[in-house]
Amino acid sequence: MLRMKHCATCDVREDAANMQLEARQQLKAFLLRHGRIYPCKTAWSRMHLRWIADRRFGQSADQLAFAEYQHAVEDTQARVERLSGALGHSALVNRSHRW
Repeated sequence: MLRMKHCATCDVREDAANMQLEARQQLKAFLLRHGRIYPCKTAWSRMHLRWIADRRFGQSADQLAFAEYQHAVEDTQARVERLSGALGHSALVNRSHRW
């Protein structure tokens, strides 16, 4: 039976991916509550993110909440990318040390 070595970075990346999913769900729910429905199929694509960035709200409190949800999505995306890169680098380093 093959056992994998525990990877703390893998756990952190998985947690970050879960936080990213939650942040996206919260932003999408906010938009839906305000009647803003993305008209295309592919969610979270560049086009979708551009569409999101173009949304404006009449109430300053709504605009502030929207901006916070956007920042949460951007921050979690950056974190997932950073951790994915670290995992890729770690895998390369570990592979080269075996030889």
